Amino acid sequence: MAGVMTVMGERNLFLRTLAPEQREALVAEASEAQFEAGRVISRQHTPVQAVLWTVSGTAKSEIVPRFKGSLTVRYKDIGPGDDIGLLSLVRGTVHSATVTAIEPVHALAVSRERLEGLLAQHPEWYQGLAQVAVFRLRTLGQWLYALA
Repeated sequence: MAGVMTVMGERNLFLRTLAPEQREALVAEASEAQFEAGRVISRQHTPVQAVLWTVSGTAKSEIVPRFKGSLTVRYKDIGPGDDIGLLSLVRGTVHSATVTAIEPVHALAVSRERLEGLLAQHPEWYQGLAQVAVFRLRTLGQWLYALA
């Protein structure tokens, strides 16, 4: 699995901030997860149990705004190298979107508790999480601006 994490590290901003031995530390804690097409991988507003890194397959990320009469908004597609639930480690919150497999998805999963332990051992990882948060905030801002 170490080779898989290296390839995913080329595509994932957070993983790119980690040294190869730090990626290996993540892999050592990871378990494999499989999701068939149509299966919900994470549900909006539910607690994050594990952070997932997609190895293969595609999933859709949808957001349902909290106001009445709202529509479901397809925010983005998730593919190899993308993560699900990562920013919950910064915010300590629930999933911000529902993610559903469009085709079979293979992912590596690291429990929230174990990742929090790794962050305690490697506080410099928070810098990588901050980079991801800023990038996603900019992307979301551009997306919302385009909708206006």
